[in-house]
Amino acid sequence: MSNKQLEKTISRVRQRIADRQYYEAQQAIKTVVARLNKAQQYDQAIETLYQGAQELLTVGEDGSGGELARYLVDTYKLASVPVSPISKARIIQLFKRFKPDDLRRKDFVQDALQWSAADDYPFGDPELYHVFGSVYANEDKTYEAERYLLMGTKESATVLANLLFEWFSDDFDLPMAPYYISRAVLGYLSAGNIRDAAKSLNIFIERLLESGRISNSQKVSSSSGDEIFIFSELPLLNFFELLIKACQRGNQDLYRRLRLRYKNAINDAGCLDKALDKIGLIFFNIQPRGQGDMLQNLMGSFFGSGSTTGATNAPRQIGAELD
Repeated sequence: MSNKQLEKTISRVRQRIADRQYYEAQQAIKTVVARLNKAQQYDQAIETLYQGAQELLTVGEDGSGGELARYLVDTYKLASVPVSPISKARIIQLFKRFKPDDLRRKDFVQDALQWSAADDYPFGDPELYHVFGSVYANEDKTYEAERYLLMGTKESATVLANLLFEWFSDDFDLPMAPYYISRAVLGYLSAGNIRDAAKSLNIFIERLLESGRISNSQKVSSSSGDEIFIFSELPLLNFFELLIKACQRGNQDLYRRLRLRYKNAINDAGCLDKALDKIGLIFFNIQPRGQGDMLQNLMGSFFGSGSTTGATNAPRQIGAELD
């Protein structure tokens, strides 16, 4: 198909959309694209799908437009299209045209991330994660935003920290502040990302101090020149600052002493041990407790000797476990 023929095809599709013949427009595009893909004319197939999906999504036809958007990603895979600014830009533009609550958008996001996976980023391209997370943040979809921003770029930490602080600002209970930022700090550290754990915590603390809600804080300096804030009212916040320092230095002894020193605050949270065990394994090669007795625990459970205590100690909603 020549460029002139392609332009005529897209023009006819636009006319059908203008006439509200949405299904007919979608079917026409799928027929043309199937023929182009069979002929391995992938560039034209992609352009046809992109234009058609844009037009349909713009008029609110997420069903037909969403199907074409996913077909675009399938064609990316078929043609082994590399991850590039141009190929990502198409994904981003289509994503932004979906209605916020349309379930098809989630399917499109997962397809796009799967396509963008590479050796350096086996779970998908960080820029796509950042864009998806930022859009969800603007829509006040906190849990969705968090999920993607934790896998994003260096700019994602700023978006996530501000999102978590705004969420905390609706809570009048100051001692809950560490639980909000724990989602970023422990999330980033669980992914081996010290840089963004520190960045998100610093932004959150800065905004907390600016808010005037802290009555007693003190900046202290160590012999190595590190500076941290000490909050007498928020021991868990102190723990997060020191935990990041331990990870930066790879200091296993400091990590162990911190967990012991702040044991009560960690236990009060009731939901941090799993994430902390993972961090201990990643940064200090400390095997999680009980890992060596897996067979014994399994047999004990099988014969009914497993403990059933603690079932009422539900974790706090804000500090939900981070896998």
